[in-house]
Amino acid sequence: MRVSPGRGCGASTTAAPPGKRWAVEGEFTGSAEVWLEEWADAVVVHVFWQVDPVGRTPLSARRLDRYAVTIKRHVMGLKDTLEAGRAPGTPRGVPAGE
Repeated sequence: MRVSPGRGCGASTTAAPPGKRWAVEGEFTGSAEVWLEEWADAVVVHVFWQVDPVGRTPLSARRLDRYAVTIKRHVMGLKDTLEAGRAPGTPRGVPAGE
């Protein structure tokens, strides 16, 4: 799976339920883990990256922030797709307007 330019993820091992861990390759090497936590009528998405840069390129705070923002955009895009038409506070599985 390509996350963004220079970064890719491949299935690795299953993290503690309900999570998933991937091997990260490209500009960084290491692992990425995502797990979900139910909260009220929503879900909290936890993302954890444990990576090192490839080569001698140092990780600046600015680069780390840029990658964090990219990951958040992907997660929020998925959220918007999954919740399309669902009014805030409406229980999951109930179509809007009912």
